[in-house]
Amino acid sequence: MSEPTAESPDDPGPQAAVPDEPEPELQADQILADGDRLRLERRAKQVADLEAGLSVRVGELDRRENELRRREAELEAAFGVREDRIEQREGEVADGQAKLERREQELNTYVTRLQTEFSRRA
Repeated sequence: MSEPTAESPDDPGPQAAVPDEPEPELQADQILADGDRLRLERRAKQVADLEAGLSVRVGELDRRENELRRREAELEAAFGVREDRIEQREGEVADGQAKLERREQELNTYVTRLQTEFSRRA
């Protein structure tokens, strides 16, 4: 007959003991996962920082674009006013020139009449 062992049938024995630390493979996987998580968090922060910077730059570009459009509109308006003034002055010059030509014609007619009158009297 064999001697009874000190282990009871309810006791699983030393082979089935629950380990206090995870298995080395699980620990390595956990370390890798933690590293990946940290890298992803860092990358997410970098992306968020870049997006914030880009948003600021987009806002600045929009402001500059609006300023350029406003300035262009001002210049076009100023150009239009100048163009209108030039056209008005050209019209005034043309009127003055026509008036001068009429007066020259009237003067030539008057001089011709006087010459004719002097010729008859002489």
